[in-house]
Amino acid sequence: MDDGPHNTPAPTGLAPLQEEITVTETPALWFEFEGTQTEPPLEKLFLSKGGTLAGAAARGTTDFALSGSEESVYTKLSDNVATVIKIPLRGHLATMNANKPYTLDIDNRAKLLVCSSREGAAINGSVVGSISGQGAAYLSNVFRGATGHVSVPLCYAAWQAHTATVAASGIRIVDKDGRKYNVNFVANKERDTVLEHGEAYVGKWAEGAWHMRTSTDGLRYEPSPTLTKAVFKCPVGVNDSGYDLVHNALEMRSPYSYTTINSMLENALQVDLEFDPQEISKFIGETKIPGKKAAVWGRSLAASLSMLAGLLVNYRADGRTRITPESSEAVAAESWLRQTPRSPIEANDCDGSAILVQMIARIVGQATTEVAAQYEYINAFKNVLVPHYQVGVSVLGASGAEASGGGDASHPVLAGHAATIMIPSMNFLRALEKGGAGVVGTAPVLEASKRIEVADARYEALFPSDVIAAFPEADRAELGSWSKAKGAYTHLQAYGIEGTTPASPILHATGDAYKNALSNSKRDEEAFSKAAPNVGRSIKILYTGGRDSSNPHKFYHDFVEFNLPRSNPLWTSTRVRETGCAGTQFVLGKEPNRVSAVISGAGATPREVVTESYSAVPLVVANSETAQILDFASAHADLDVMPPRPTCMQLNQHQSETLAKSLKALSGLDDAMKGGEDHDDGHHTVAYILAYSTLVNNPTAVEHLCTQLKAVAVSGMVDSLDVLGMARSADGEEAGKFVVINALIPVSH
Repeated sequence: MDDGPHNTPAPTGLAPLQEEITVTETPALWFEFEGTQTEPPLEKLFLSKGGTLAGAAARGTTDFALSGSEESVYTKLSDNVATVIKIPLRGHLATMNANKPYTLDIDNRAKLLVCSSREGAAINGSVVGSISGQGAAYLSNVFRGATGHVSVPLCYAAWQAHTATVAASGIRIVDKDGRKYNVNFVANKERDTVLEHGEAYVGKWAEGAWHMRTSTDGLRYEPSPTLTKAVFKCPVGVNDSGYDLVHNALEMRSPYSYTTINSMLENALQVDLEFDPQEISKFIGETKIPGKKAAVWGRSLAASLSMLAGLLVNYRADGRTRITPESSEAVAAESWLRQTPRSPIEANDCDGSAILVQMIARIVGQATTEVAAQYEYINAFKNVLVPHYQVGVSVLGASGAEASGGGDASHPVLAGHAATIMIPSMNFLRALEKGGAGVVGTAPVLEASKRIEVADARYEALFPSDVIAAFPEADRAELGSWSKAKGAYTHLQAYGIEGTTPASPILHATGDAYKNALSNSKRDEEAFSKAAPNVGRSIKILYTGGRDSSNPHKFYHDFVEFNLPRSNPLWTSTRVRETGCAGTQFVLGKEPNRVSAVISGAGATPREVVTESYSAVPLVVANSETAQILDFASAHADLDVMPPRPTCMQLNQHQSETLAKSLKALSGLDDAMKGGEDHDDGHHTVAYILAYSTLVNNPTAVEHLCTQLKAVAVSGMVDSLDVLGMARSADGEEAGKFVVINALIPVSH
């Protein structure tokens, strides 16, 4: 039996406002049709006409699901040879009509969901999967007329040009004996009215956020006044509007089981602690129970999550291939995907990797007592997180779109970026209190009479009494109330979790720690250059070498917005909602002026976040009624999000062989480096992680990396760690791998 969070049932259709639709017993049914897909012959055109590497693409698989499906079904479709698609019909979607035999009552909002993928190239040249188009069609339109035929155009995000068109013919609903069922579509006017209110609130949310961030009397980020993300485009969205809230994207369902997440975290933690048995034992001992001792391991969790991003997501800029008369070309188009990755070899932009690692942290933090008791590392990291840290996705200004080059301190802030950050809960509450006492434009963020009430409500939301009750007595004494805790609980610091390259999570350091990091960073760059170019994902130090002495981080310049999922207590807390201050999106800005209390603008440097020299102001707030309606509308929008694929990736015979080829080359590198001698002076150790897509799809590139390192490294080792449940070979064997290479390379300083 599967053990993972990925198979948590999608929300059922809801009747306003909180009741589930009554499910009548129905036989096992399938939605069936013959499908074809019209799409340019991408690989043929590229080979004949050429184009950029980023524009190289080949047709991939297409996923199908129905509203509320637990898993998608997928296959590779042809232009002219039909493939039979069978999608299980969940009980909530169809009930037997009480008056007509072999007739189903189906919600008139139910949809056929489609998502197409292509194979392309990541930034390091690895072959990866990439989402190329999404679409949805009402089942009421699918069954309209006698022909049983529909065409579903697939588009990329807000780009309305069709990527491909899927044609479905011979559409029917059948049982196990092949009997066809008639369909009767039913409406729910009361629900539709509530959803209309939800859509209106989304519009107001977007308008209010835009005004807050771009107007002269709001919190502008002057280097890029439009750097904000309040809503995003998606195939269906709230009330079928095509738009959804960012906090819904952060509730992405997991493609991985608890077993797999636990295995990933165990491997990454061991890498972070350099496989030192004493350090690992100390970690396990100090994180078995919740409390301050567990929380101090936050850096290890952040480092582990950055490494997992390197394993699971190779960077590829948002956009897709377009065919022109001259060649194939890649066209950029921003896309925050409202669906889980199709596989561990799917590439994505910075927002995709940030949302993925935030999802892993969210699942760990929300693990039940039973799950935590079964999985040692999930339990350990839950105790690190809860209630000590808030893990969210930050929209920020950076020195580039991605950090694999290590950042360039000589360039001005030009690029918008997304990254996951871990802010200590108490740190964030203090920033919210400062923001609440501030003025934006000419208006106070909070009236003076409400500030204590709001601060207390937020504290109780993030530090609930039942969680604090499990702490050691000495810890509990510091957390009796907000007034006591805010001055006493100051031992934690914020961390960054970069998703576009494995990197140290430290955001700011001073004194000898900074000097040592700067020296190591320079040695890293020299050592990496000697082995370049290669397909490895080198682990970097980004918090030194910045061009601004007040902000020495060379990649992150300013965190502008901080986004939390809608399951966060700052949104769900009844008491916070009653204050009218429920929120999930926050603007990080300057501290209020000591005289006027005016917050001069948005943007907090990594140094300011670590030293708590910043304020936080909600981008949008909601009261109980508004939040309830938005939750209801969001739950309905969840039904029309493409669900995960079945549990783990199934490698075909070719992929199994190429993975074996990659692992053989790495084994040879390990043998070669183990024969070398360690040197104390004039040498420097660097580390690489290999993305799973590279291991599976690019064995020649792996062999090249091994050749490069054999030529320059005097010693080292390769650790090939098993990731349980991530992938299976063609023979059904475990095939998930987390590979890290440590190499000792001569340097001049």
